[in-house]
Amino acid sequence: MRKRTGMKVAKEDNGESAAAKAQAAMFNRNKKSTDQMTQYYYVIGFFVAVCVFAVIFTFVNPKQKFSEMMVIDDSQILVHNGQGH
Repeated sequence: MRKRTGMKVAKEDNGESAAAKAQAAMFNRNKKSTDQMTQYYYVIGFFVAVCVFAVIFTFVNPKQKFSEMMVIDDSQILVHNGQGH
């Protein structure tokens, strides 16, 4: 009798029961590798680094000192709002 070429042949058991194989497959299915999230961590880390750099640069090299900036008082706000803008 010849073997049919189109049919799948069952693999040898190697001493493991079907329940043990199923349990091992379930454990492997639920494992999450850390490699999938590494790219996201790099992007988020780069974004945070840029934000921190921008904040530090703003406070270290301001164009005008924060203590000397003009404060808008209520009368100027009322004049501006009354101009129909």
